[in-house]
Amino acid sequence: MAFVVLLSGNKDCSAVFIEGQYGVVAAPGKMSPAISLICTDTGTCMTGQENVTEERNISKEKLSKRTMTEKYGRQPSLSSLEETVEHILGSCDLAVQCWQQIIPQVLFSGNMSFYQWWQRILEVCDNEKRAQIAAVCWSLWKARNELTWNKNFTRLNVVIAQAKQFLLQWSIAQKSKPQSHFPYYVEGDGQEVWVAPQIEYMKISADAAVFNEYNSTGLGLIARDDNGELIQARTQYKAGMISSTMAEALAIKEALSWIKAMGWSKVLVESDCLIAIQAIRSKAPLFSPFGQVIQDCGKMLEDLNTVSLFFVKRSANMAAHELARLSYFFPDRVFDWISIPIGVKNVLRSDLSI
Repeated sequence: MAFVVLLSGNKDCSAVFIEGQYGVVAAPGKMSPAISLICTDTGTCMTGQENVTEERNISKEKLSKRTMTEKYGRQPSLSSLEETVEHILGSCDLAVQCWQQIIPQVLFSGNMSFYQWWQRILEVCDNEKRAQIAAVCWSLWKARNELTWNKNFTRLNVVIAQAKQFLLQWSIAQKSKPQSHFPYYVEGDGQEVWVAPQIEYMKISADAAVFNEYNSTGLGLIARDDNGELIQARTQYKAGMISSTMAEALAIKEALSWIKAMGWSKVLVESDCLIAIQAIRSKAPLFSPFGQVIQDCGKMLEDLNTVSLFFVKRSANMAAHELARLSYFFPDRVFDWISIPIGVKNVLRSDLSI
């Protein structure tokens, strides 16, 4: 299970995604450019634009042994008796204490789902308060990980202080964020949320996942029309260990090959691998296997003169990212709307709601 907080770049709103065993449950508001923070069961936190460098392979048996029921004196605690989103972020002692301080008018009740609670917040809270609540959710999740993995209890005042500090740092980063044009920048690069293409165009999102423990790589490609509707999606699963950058370059190459095979025109291809896109645009000779893939991509782009390649942030590429991760379970498959995995379908829906 992973907890994702999306905060909009212009305070338009915030959204919360809970990714669990059965896919992604989205509780979004209307959003503009966003960033994401992820807290995973491994106890790590990372920005959505970065790759996970290490994951712990934790079995269900090990997870069950890590449940914590201790109380810490009079302090509220994060009991793991109910390992659900509703419990961790809504009804456990520490969460209740937080919401009593932050938002007493919308307390979490036992018969609510997390989605229903978040919808209520969107109805009654302004943009600033929504961002604060999202940050507290992140801080609660971090406290839960700290207790589960390290048996360190986080006090109420620390949870709230961490949330405020995170939100302050994020706000400063947004204000100071330069409108930098990285090398080989083109207009349209850097999108932070998925945006439908212009009329009569289609868009393909490409991403890759490296499965270190299985010595293999998976690719995820998703094609959507100018209404954001799914045209087709596909996965590829390849044996053998390669770098994440090489995998991302292969995903771009497969997207271009797919376009050529289908005879599509007026296509925008998006990837969150800046290195690969810069290499393709630079046209500099690279004498390596990676360079060969880059060269192949460049040649296909020249032949496909109505196809354009863009760099986007990970937060704008979540559907392809999720599909690539699932390629291990659905290798070399082609999907339509009916057959696509529910986790990817939920991300596609959330893209349309932004």
